[in-house]
Amino acid sequence: MVYDDVQLTKDQVSVLWHDRFVEKLGYPGKRIDDFTFAELQQFNFARYYTGGEREGVLSLQEFVGQYRSRCKLQIEIKNRDWEDIQRHHIKVQQCLNILGSVNNLDVFISSFNLNTLQYAHQLGTSIALVYALSETDDIAAIQTTVTDSKFLTGICQPIATLNKALVHFLREHNKLIVTYTCNAG
Repeated sequence: MVYDDVQLTKDQVSVLWHDRFVEKLGYPGKRIDDFTFAELQQFNFARYYTGGEREGVLSLQEFVGQYRSRCKLQIEIKNRDWEDIQRHHIKVQQCLNILGSVNNLDVFISSFNLNTLQYAHQLGTSIALVYALSETDDIAAIQTTVTDSKFLTGICQPIATLNKALVHFLREHNKLIVTYTCNAG
């Protein structure tokens, strides 16, 4: 499975980028949405890897075209607090349009923003929607979210916080469990 984060450029192109800022690329205090897709194409995204060949930003469209037929995909939609709600909606709509119809778990969308997943559900997507949790989410909050948001296919949480009670609850509710690791580096 390949996991990648999706954010919007200044000119509303869905691209792959995890971090809030682009300081690793030599632009301290700037965000990915401060630049157009054409500008980001000129950046060297391999800059912080020793010996990496020059590489511009990768669009979601290009990524899906290259990898969808070869592996399973987890697409995390990054909707940031500073973004206008319209940009959130555009990002969701673009992801759904690019991914198309999916009736299995070969592709699923995750987000730490429940409103993002609710919006995708309202649009009638057949793509599995997985709510990403942080280390601070407790089992009671998770249970409430899963119970109240029946459209969720599952949850994605730090592996260190997974416990038997939560696994039992999620299995009882026939929910997918996806884990991730947290590294501070």
